[in-house]
Amino acid sequence: MTSLQDRLIADGQAPEAFYRCERCGARVPPFAIEVAEDQSYICTGCILDARRVAIVAAEAEDLSIARAARIEQLKAERDALQDGGCMTPLGRMDSNSRSREFLNGAVAAAQVALAAGEAWSIAWTMEDNSIVVHDAAQIVAAGLAVAAHVVAMHAIYTGLRGAVEAAETVAAVEAVVWPAEQGDIDDA
Repeated sequence: MTSLQDRLIADGQAPEAFYRCERCGARVPPFAIEVAEDQSYICTGCILDARRVAIVAAEAEDLSIARAARIEQLKAERDALQDGGCMTPLGRMDSNSRSREFLNGAVAAAQVALAAGEAWSIAWTMEDNSIVVHDAAQIVAAGLAVAAHVVAMHAIYTGLRGAVEAAETVAAVEAVVWPAEQGDIDDA
């Protein structure tokens, strides 16, 4: 776009004192009017507003993209930590979904045995591949420890996701990271 004043001078015409903006209707001097591609007269105020809207829209799109990317990264970190093993009363156990399924079965069997007053034990392969015998109460305690670990990872993720969704800038989104000390909270 060129200013109306420049176009009139180039054409050898004398500009009028004021021209009406075809977007907002304001009367403005010719140096504050630009001629659009469709030959309409648009004041610099409307042009700046349009540019601000475009910038805000681009920033909003960048923020939306940053939020989505950070949430996916936090989910991946949550899943890796949740499935990466955890401490139980008799040592560190695997905590991936398959291990949790096996543990749930063992806990159910142990609870039946406890309810019946029967002795029960299982030789459980720990994360380091050592075999540790657990009685019914110990395997139930292990199941509770693994469940608490998974719940803790989810709770941390939920808080971080809320912070990402509340962030108003890309920099604020990028500042939301998984707390390093929370990676293995149950080993402390």
